Order: sequence, then C-alpha cells, then structure tokens
Amino acid sequence: MPLPPGVNGANAVITLRMINNVISEHTSPSSVPFMISQLYMTPVLETCASLSTSSQYTGDKSEGSALLHRFKTRVSSLLQSKLPVEKWIGIALAKAAMESSFECLASNGEVWVRLMVPILTKPEPSPTINYAIATLTRVFTVLTVDKPTLIRQIVSPNLPVTIGHILNILKPVNSSVSDAMPSEDTLATALEALKDLLCHNPVTFRPFTQRAQEIVLSVLSPQRGLSKLGRLAGDLFVSLHLSGTAPRSGTSGITANEGGGSSSGNRATAVAEGWTRAVKAVISEIDELLDVILRCMDEGHRIGRNRSTEVSGVSNIGLSEWKGISKGFDRAEMLLRLLSRFLCHPTSSQVAVPVGQFVGLTGRLTGLSCEAAENNTAIERPERETVIVRLSGLKCCALNLLSSTIERLGRIFAPLVNLVIEQLAFAYSEHRSDTGIRTAVYTLLTALLNLFGPALDKQTVASVHPILSSLYTDLVLNADEPKTTLPAKPVGKRGNRNTGKQKEIHADSLLSSSSRPNSRPMWLRGLISAAEELLVAVLEKLPPNYVRPQTRRLLDRAAVFTANEKAMMASVLFPATSPDGNLRGRSILPHLVGVSRGNLAVEGIVRPRLPVLWVGRRRADGVEEEEGEGKDEEVEDEEEEEEAAVVHKINAVQSSSIIEKPTAKRSVSDDQDTAPSPKRRKSHTPIPPSASPRTLEPDSVPQPTQAISTAHTALDYTFIKTTQQTVPEAQPQPTTPTPTTTTATATPLFASAITTTQHIEAIRENARLEAVDSDDEMIIPEIDMGESSDDDDDESEEI
Repeated sequence: MPLPPGVNGANAVITLRMINNVISEHTSPSSVPFMISQLYMTPVLETCASLSTSSQYTGDKSEGSALLHRFKTRVSSLLQSKLPVEKWIGIALAKAAMESSFECLASNGEVWVRLMVPILTKPEPSPTINYAIATLTRVFTVLTVDKPTLIRQIVSPNLPVTIGHILNILKPVNSSVSDAMPSEDTLATALEALKDLLCHNPVTFRPFTQRAQEIVLSVLSPQRGLSKLGRLAGDLFVSLHLSGTAPRSGTSGITANEGGGSSSGNRATAVAEGWTRAVKAVISEIDELLDVILRCMDEGHRIGRNRSTEVSGVSNIGLSEWKGISKGFDRAEMLLRLLSRFLCHPTSSQVAVPVGQFVGLTGRLTGLSCEAAENNTAIERPERETVIVRLSGLKCCALNLLSSTIERLGRIFAPLVNLVIEQLAFAYSEHRSDTGIRTAVYTLLTALLNLFGPALDKQTVASVHPILSSLYTDLVLNADEPKTTLPAKPVGKRGNRNTGKQKEIHADSLLSSSSRPNSRPMWLRGLISAAEELLVAVLEKLPPNYVRPQTRRLLDRAAVFTANEKAMMASVLFPATSPDGNLRGRSILPHLVGVSRGNLAVEGIVRPRLPVLWVGRRRADGVEEEEGEGKDEEVEDEEEEEEAAVVHKINAVQSSSIIEKPTAKRSVSDDQDTAPSPKRRKSHTPIPPSASPRTLEPDSVPQPTQAISTAHTALDYTFIKTTQQTVPEAQPQPTTPTPTTTTATATPLFASAITTTQHIEAIRENARLEAVDSDDEMIIPEIDMGESSDDDDDESEEI
C-alpha cells in the first residue's frame, strides 16, 4: 500500500538534501553508485519538482524546488570541470537524472547534452569517453523517441556533431594507417553507438555512410571474426544499407548499381536494393577468393587458373590486401560468417534474397573432395596439405550459412530441400570424422526436419540414414572420455622376463569417470547439444515407416541411454511401424516413466483420467441404445427398471392360481366382442397365445346369477401360465341383496380353448339379461392383480 503523499514528499526532500551534500563536499567515485541507486529506485527528482503545487505536503513547499535547482547546478558544474573524475561523476549523475525524471530531461537535457558533446573531442580517459558516448546515444535513441519538441531541441542540433566526433575517435581524418587504434573498450562502445544511431536516425546518418563503411572494413579482420569487436563491426557493416539512397551509375564498390538504380527514388526501394547489392558484393568477393585459394582443386568450370607461386589477392569491397594461403582461408571464413549476419538482422523493408546464389556457393564448397587436391601435383605440397586441412572449416561455414537461410526464409525454402540434403549428405560422407562438420550437419538437418520432415519422401530419408546412425555413436559411445584399461596380469606361475620393465601408469588415470567433475570435453558439448536436438526432430517429424528398423533401434537406445525425455516422448507418441502401417517393435514407455519424475504429460499418457465414454450397449432384446456422455443417472434408472421387470416376471411365473376377492368377477374371453359402455371404460390388452392351451369343458362357461344393467364394459383378463397346471373352478358365491352388485365365477379362459358357438351363446344370453332389468346398474369390480393395470399391460407386452 503506497505511503501518504506527505510522507513521500518528506522522504524525497531528505534524500535529495543528502545527495546535494555528498556531491558538494565529498566528491568521490565510490559514493556515485549509492546516489544513482537512490535516483533510480525512488522518484526523488519528480517528487521534489511537484511539491510546490501539492496540497497534501505540509512542509515548506519551496524547499523541494530549491534543492532540485541546487542539484542541477552542481551537475552542470561537474560537467564543466577540468578534472576527469569530476567529469565522470557529472556524466553519471546527468544520465541517471535524465532517465529517472522527465522534468530534468525537459528542463536541463539540452544544457547537459551540449556540455557532454565537447568531451568527445578532448583527450579524456577511456572511461569518461565511453560513458559520454553511452549517455548521448541513450538520449538520442530512447529518451527522445516520439517526443517532437525534444527532438527539435536536443537531437537535431547535436546528433550530426556527435556522429562526426565518434567517427573521429575511431579514425581521425588526417591520421595515417600507422596510427594506433583506440582501445578495445572504446572501439566496441563507438561501434555499438554508431549502429544504434544508424538504426534510429538513418537519414541523419546518411552523410557519414561512406566514411563509416571505410572504418568498419578496416576494423574487420579474420582475427576479430569471432570476438565481440568482430561481431559489432559485422553488425554495423550489415546495417549500413539503411542509410543508402538510389545509387548513381558509374559508382564502384558495394554502392554500385548493378541493376541500373531506382528511378523512383523511393526510400524503401533504395534500402532494399542497397541490401541486395551488399549481399551480392560479398558473394562475388567470396567467389573470387575461392578461385585463388582453391586453385589446386579441379572444379571443372574454371579456366585460366592462377598458377603463380605466391597466393595473394586484392579486395573489391574495401578490405585490406591478403597474402598467403592461410590468410586467404581466414578471410573466406570471415566473409561467409559476414554473409550469414545479413540473414540474421531484420530489415526495414522487403528485400530480395538471392537464394540461388547462396545455394550455388554452398554447393561449390560442399562438393569439393580432398582427393582432387592430393592428385594435383602441379601445386606445391604444403599448399595442397593446407587446403586439405582447412577445407572442412570452409564447409562448416557454408552449412551454417544454409542454416541461417532456412531460419530466415522458413517454408519458402521448400523447393530446395532435396538439393540441400544432398549437399549435407556429401559433406558428411567426406568429413564424418570432423567434429565441426558433424555439428554443422546436425544443426542444418534439424532445421530442415522441423520444417519439412513430414513431407520428405522415402528416398530422401534413406540418404540421411548414415547421419542418423552416427547419433548413437556421438550420444552414447563418445559421451565420455575413453577409459584406461588396467594391464593384464601374466598367465602362469612364472612371469615374463620383461615384467619389471612395463610402462608405468599415472595414478589419476585409474579413477572412474564418475569421480571427475565433468568427463565430457568442452569441444564435444556443442556436438552433443546439436545431436540431442536432431534426435528429437527425427523421432517427431520423420515418418516412422521410412526409418529403417536398425536405425530406429539405435535412436531409441540413444534416447534411453541419454535419458532424453523429449526424445523418449516422441518415440512413444510415434512408434515404429512397418511399411504396411502395423506397429513394429516394442515401446520405450517404461523407460520414459522412469525418467519423467512426475511429468504431467507422461502421467496423461500412462494413466489417463478421462471418464469412460459409453458409445452404445446392446440389450437382451437386441435393441441398441445410444447413450450420451455424462448420463450416469439415466443409466442407473434404466438398470433399476430392468431389475424390477425381471422380479415381476418371476413372481408371475411362480403364481399358479389367482386369488379371488369376495366380490364377484366376470370372466370374458378375448375373442368376445362386446361393445364398451359409455359410462365406464377400461383399457383392453390382447392376450398372448398360450404355449400349452387347455381344453375347456362346456360346463365351465360362466353363467350369470343375477340380472345386470346394460352399462357395463367387457373385461379382459390376462393370465400367465408356463406349466401344465389344473386350475380349480371357482364356486359360485351367494348373491347379496344389494341390487348394484353381482357375483360371477372367475375361471381363467384362453382364446385357443373356446369355440365360436360358445362365444355367440354367451353374448346373446348377456344381452337378454341386460334387457330384462335395464334400470338397475351394476358396478363391475376391478380385478386386483397385485399391481396397477397399466404396469400389468406394460409387463405383458414385454413378455
């Protein structure tokens, strides 16, 4: 919870008063870190500037403004001091104040920047120069972005002068080549500042492009290729196209307009053409350089090769001259790495990438064989041996160039995939023992498989099987240093005569590899990392039926032995299959579970916690019911209903007779067709035919014992009989004096045991009796079957 505004104001006043006392009385570099941390961590300057207009601050409101004015005045005096230490302290405080307070940047930024620019022209120590360059670059590139007023007040008047001063620090105008370059730190700071200023203000940097290019080319050298300074110089060289314009015809070097220039003068078109021209110039430089250093190779397309004794050359893009076969190889590797940096940096507009020239250059290098250099006796032997040894380094740079191209273009590179796979396969077959070649091949193949692995055909996959087989060797067999074996003991009682003269073994060589801090050599770590990434890509992206069984077994073993969880997961998800699609081999899922250590993805594969999905279930009557997901309650209700139906059927089967009630019951055959009464209706259920019908005697036909009314409904009773049992006939009950009740004998009748004549006679007799006493009304009692009639009807239908 933030503190009240009054407390913040009091703390800010106290902190700023302490800072003013320190920089006024005890000016020491050791106190600068603490003061800068206070400026960055707390809004001291902003709070003191707003105290005069704050209504919540109860103290002296003018004190904050006075302290802030005193701080700004002291920083300005430190920037104008003649002592290097005080200048350094003033630059540090000014940078912290402008970055932490917009009020200081708007009010005193113009003054402080104007005081720091002249420091670059004076012979100051390197720390002061470096701090001033970093502060000015920060103001010009970050602090004033999207602020038109500050750009007009601070950037526009001071930026061109600052760029000129930085270039003079790198190389003075009237200096000779023999003059010493600045220190490494100053050189790196200046190159990084020029690159940032160029990217943020390319139009302002345009007048200095040619001079910056000359300085960068003088800094570029094979010795600085892999260092921080070499990377910064390469980045600045690649970014110079941002300030380019439409070239004029007749110019030479990188700015030459090979395509006739841009007539429209569009800046975006000029930038794109400048990028393409620079790339083509570097490719042309590499081709001419290879013509000289590879003169012992018979490539078949070069005519009039240089046969002079001295191997040397002149650069066409502005680099210094080189002499010697080793210097030539160093420069070729540097230019190949520089060409890769063109693809690693973003561009401000859409550019045309000469992919064909890239692939042609790499194909020229990867297609070279060492046997061609050995058989050429016209070249001296030292030069041929140098070419044989250094050729693998050139091929590594070429493969890395292809990797950068694929990373930049993505799926646009699809038409050249098969050609590139042929190149890397040939390079691997020629230099498979070289660690750098294997690392570059693994990296390039990983990039190809991640993008185009599922689309590769079987023949292309077969060409990379030797590369895939070497993964097991690099990951398992070469993972540790070779172990020293103990000398064998002499066999027999008598030892050899020279037993005492055996070579002594160092005691440390007998230690196990586990006791060493890191048994894997440093030069193998890059190879192992590239091999692990390729192992995962092969198991994930390649079609499993295209990989040979022997190779797949080696890949699975490598994944298990190295405990590579990603590779094992890919092997489990995409198991080995035969060409016809059937699974082949065993899964390594148990090994994956052993190394997963609670991985949720592995838990989901081994023990999925999804509910059981009921797709369908066939009932006993052959009807298939479709059930949805999550309807467990409906399933339970249906099961309970089925159980109740079975219990009811069993009870009905076990009952051999019908219990009669005291009231009279009428028994009417199913074949009788009586008209329903409009006063009372009852549902009619057909009687199923009995499996074993009984023969009904004529005497068993029910006879009415009392006159009944015409308001009645023919009843239809269903009796279940599964065995041959004799049902005794019901004895007639005595009649009651109530006129509305009747008595009748209830005898189970079946349609198959009653003849047509008997039915007709029974109907006529009933009609005669009804006509006799039509005024009386008879209430026909319901038959109690143990359950409701509706349930009985449903159960009879199911039976």
